[in-house]
Parts: sequence; C-alpha cells; structure tokens
Amino acid sequence: MALTPSLVLQVIRYSILGLGTYEDMLTRVIVSRAEIDMKQIKEEYKARYKSAVTLDVAGDTSFGYRDMLLALVGSED
Repeated sequence: MALTPSLVLQVIRYSILGLGTYEDMLTRVIVSRAEIDMKQIKEEYKARYKSAVTLDVAGDTSFGYRDMLLALVGSED
C-alpha cells in the first residue's frame, strides 16, 4: 500500500498526539517521505491541523532526535 500525503500527515499527527511519542513511527514516516513530497505534506498538515509540522515535531521531541527530524522535514518556507 502506497502512503499518500494525506495518510502521511495523519501518521505524523498520531505519532505526536497525547503523552509520549511513537518515535519509530514518526521516524519511519519522515525519513521515507523527506525527499518525495514533504513540501506538500507540510502544506496539507498546516491546512488541516492549523499548526506547522516543524512546531509540532519540535514540541514533542528533544535534543539530537529533534534536530535530525527537523533537518529531514526542512523549513516551513
């Protein structure tokens, strides 16, 4: 099953909601989409959840792990 951008943003959101983070799920989805369609995912995420992927990922992760994910996600420009 191919992951559509819509499904990817739902997985990102699910990974960071609530207490704790599903780090394996979050890492896998971001790494797998970083060079494919992350720009589209960021735009759809912001439209759907009224928040930036970078802000939500940064707010739910820390240190080197956060920095690695944010480097893969890229800026919100």
